[in-house]
Order: sequence, then structure tokens, then C-alpha cells
Amino acid sequence: MSQANLTDVLAGLCLAIAGAIFVHQALNLPFGTMDNIGPAVFPFFTGGLIILLGIAILVTGFFTSEDIPTMEWRAAFFVAASILSFILTIERFGLIPSVTIASTLASLSSKSSSLLGSLLFSVALGIGAWAVFILGLNLPIAAYRMW
Repeated sequence: MSQANLTDVLAGLCLAIAGAIFVHQALNLPFGTMDNIGPAVFPFFTGGLIILLGIAILVTGFFTSEDIPTMEWRAAFFVAASILSFILTIERFGLIPSVTIASTLASLSSKSSSLLGSLLFSVALGIGAWAVFILGLNLPIAAYRMW
């Protein structure tokens, strides 16, 4: 069994165990009736679907032989830098600059993206985040701040 197969097998096993925990915990809740379903129905059936998905991944892990993908260090670095920049700038500069900076850094993880296209998309994403989170949901976050 190659390393990629072992990864699929372990992932399927973990999913099946998580689904079994959902089902087990749902058995402690009332199922209700067909007219008035109880709180156990959703976690019970969700857990069952997760078990089936886990078994499917586990079984396919035994029959596939894929190579291990190589690590894209550039992408990992820029995505981590993007997350860190958002954490460090959201309170100091506000939502729009933080989202713009973070999405610009994240877009640099791709070798094929252009700087101008990334900047335009990042500004649009910052304005979109402002419209959704501040205007739409009324979250108490400053849109921008001068330090």
C-alpha cells in the first residue's frame, strides 16, 4: 500500500468514526413522529451519510495508487501570510483594508495571477465584504480606520 492509499484509508476511517459518534449521540435524543420530527433526526441521518462517505473513501483507498502530491511552498507561504495579515490588521485598519491586503497576498500564491488583476479583485472583495458584513449584517466592525 502506498502513502497516498494510507492517507485515503485513514481519512475514510476517521470520517466513519465521526459519523458513528454523531449517530450514537443522536440515539440519546427523541426522534419524534413523522408529523413532528425530533432533534435526533438531523444528526442521525447526517451521521449515517458521513459513515457511508467514510466507508466509500476507505474502500477506494485500498484500490487506488496515486502518487503523493508535492508541496507548493509558495502557495502555503502566501496563504499563511494572508491569514496572518488579516489577523494583524483588522482592528488597526478596519475591514476594507484588511480584506484587500489579505486577498492580495492570497492571490500572489498563484504564479499565473497578474498584480493588476489581483489588486482590482482585492479592492472589489473588500468593498463586497463591507457591503455584506457592515451594511447587510450590521456587524460592529469599522470599515476603515486612520491610525
